[in-house]
Amino acid sequence: MGSVTTFDRLVGKMDGAMVVVTTAHDGERSGCLVGLHGQCSIEPPLYAVWLSVANRTYEVARSARRVAVHVLDRADRSVAELFGAITGDEVDKFSLCQWTAGTDGVP
Repeated sequence: MGSVTTFDRLVGKMDGAMVVVTTAHDGERSGCLVGLHGQCSIEPPLYAVWLSVANRTYEVARSARRVAVHVLDRADRSVAELFGAITGDEVDKFSLCQWTAGTDGVP
């Protein structure tokens, strides 16, 4: 087996818990809580998340160049509740939490 990569270390820490997926496109940010996700390839190392087609994040992600997968732990319960219980169609979730813009404006 080859050297342990950052990807290997991150995936190794995941225990199947929920993650938050965020994305941005054309000035619109979106994010949601995702329960269906996992490593889908060893070589090359790939990770997949499944977004509901009923979720606004799915629509934004379809046009976006990037998405971010945020691994949560027990201390992030309020983030999980925010992105899992509130719809982005009605509330700007990002105004209710701290975040920074990454590549292509992805939170």
